[in-house]
Amino acid sequence: MNLLSVFQVSKNYGERTLFENVTFGVHEGQKIGLIGNNGSGKSTLLKILANVDSADSGTISQNNQITTAYLPQHPIYEKEETIIEHFLVSQNPKAKLIRDYETEPSDHLLEQMNLHNAWSFESDVKSILSALGITDLSMKMRELSGGNLKKVALAEALLFDADLLFLDEPTNHLDISSINWLQTYLQKSVKTLIMVTHDRYLLDNVCSLIFELDEPNLYRYEGNYEYYLDKKSEINEAFESEQTRIKSILRKELDWLKRGPCARGTKAKGRIQNIYKLIDLQQKDTKDKLLLDVKEERAGKKILELKNVSKSFGDKKVIHSVSYNFQRGERIGLVGDNGSGKTTFLNIITGLLEPDNGLVDVGINTKFGYFDQHIQKLNESQNIIDYIKDIAEFIELSDGSKLSASKMLERFLFPRNIHYSPIYKLSGGEKRRLYLLSVLMKSPNFLILDEPTNDLDINTLSVLEEFLESFKGVLVVVSHDRYFMDRTVDHLLVFGLRDEVFRFEGRVSDYLDFKQQEEKNSFVEQPKPIQKERDKPKEKTKLSFKEAEELKNIESLIEKLENEKEEIEKFFESGSSDQNLWKKNSARYDELKKTLDEKYSRWEYLLSFS
Repeated sequence: MNLLSVFQVSKNYGERTLFENVTFGVHEGQKIGLIGNNGSGKSTLLKILANVDSADSGTISQNNQITTAYLPQHPIYEKEETIIEHFLVSQNPKAKLIRDYETEPSDHLLEQMNLHNAWSFESDVKSILSALGITDLSMKMRELSGGNLKKVALAEALLFDADLLFLDEPTNHLDISSINWLQTYLQKSVKTLIMVTHDRYLLDNVCSLIFELDEPNLYRYEGNYEYYLDKKSEINEAFESEQTRIKSILRKELDWLKRGPCARGTKAKGRIQNIYKLIDLQQKDTKDKLLLDVKEERAGKKILELKNVSKSFGDKKVIHSVSYNFQRGERIGLVGDNGSGKTTFLNIITGLLEPDNGLVDVGINTKFGYFDQHIQKLNESQNIIDYIKDIAEFIELSDGSKLSASKMLERFLFPRNIHYSPIYKLSGGEKRRLYLLSVLMKSPNFLILDEPTNDLDINTLSVLEEFLESFKGVLVVVSHDRYFMDRTVDHLLVFGLRDEVFRFEGRVSDYLDFKQQEEKNSFVEQPKPIQKERDKPKEKTKLSFKEAEELKNIESLIEKLENEKEEIEKFFESGSSDQNLWKKNSARYDELKKTLDEKYSRWEYLLSFS
């Protein structure tokens, strides 16, 4: 069933065209990921689809039998409302029924209350908020952290019981556990979904259709994010091949022009016009790319050492007796629920916050670069170029060459024509990109990134990840983006687990698997606290009885799964035209690969103690 029809929709922002003549349909059950660079108009298009904003031209037709729900990037709320009051005064149909019935009870309203099961609304609110880690519904909205405000807004959208969901950056400010819960929820949900997100795991595991806004056009990819990357790679290869062909032709044609041909003849005029068309085509299709490259200050032997550091806020103990010695080239991810102490830890090691007890010993050559999630240091009335020049007129690159502030801005995709514009005119993603430039320009050798992925588009994140791969200093990352963390860090410090800080050897994906396994099997080895040697549990040397039994069974299970995978691969090679079988086998094949990865990891772990 068609739920939404979009026909030749266009939108301009000042003199800039965000998108033009966009046309597509949305059908029941589809889960669509909407991606594109910062400023390409993703959130604007989503608002137009959700009837929160209007298009300049074109038409949008919505099936009048469906209901919709919209999650904005920035939650809307009354500061003095409690959490439960926020839900009870919302536009949710069940909440409206409850208000009407309490104001003026009637048999008709009672019948509607029973029909729509409105009696369970408050318990539904408690259930979904509890799953997201919020249990005290008497708290005022003004008392909530950014992450908890996002959780409340997300719960409000999900509880709307809508046929069509519009979600704008639903993972921003959420902790990793909540994002994992959201991913599972959306995978199981039968609701139709259009979602703007930079979370690549969410796009890959939830979405079956990708829309890419590449101004002013919208491109459609019939698959998940992995499929999109494959197709995008093919397109880029074809584009590069075409550009090579154009360059080859242009070289010959420009040689012909230099010889000074007579332009009076019709053929000569036509040939000259074609040359200019080729030049225009090459210039039009050659896009600027973000380039990250700055000199890195050399670190000394001592980087940073924490000795029995503690910090409390009132009666709440946030960090308790933590000792840690940072090593050169270490790449650490900090994970833990909102409020578990990650940002407090960062502020202590950078000297922005004094510990209650303990010592923070910073090496003499250690130079911090701190990308704060709140980007508080931006003076929005200042011109872009002046903001950068206040840091440095020239920037030294890794090869020793120097670039002017304006050239560095261009490398960061800020064109010259906006250099003298005030910062407040930039989009949220552009402000974060500018702030990132200001941090990197200081040539740090101890780089701290606190929620760097919020509001940054996927292309910028990919370039940042590539830069960090070659970064030789200490890297500490706090991020809810599992893909970003998996690609940039080697091990984790886990906050808020049994009131301790633990070191976990592995990536975020490994840690989530560990947590899942821990819930199922209490015999799984616990991560080791980083506090004191005497606090560490004894090193595991052999398998428990249950683990030995698991090892016996897991090899035959792996063999069975591998055989099934091989049968599906034979089907792929058969050239069958049965689309239903292709769809069924493709889904099962993806499921098998994921399961096999998990089983092999578990088998290797068990085998190491046998």
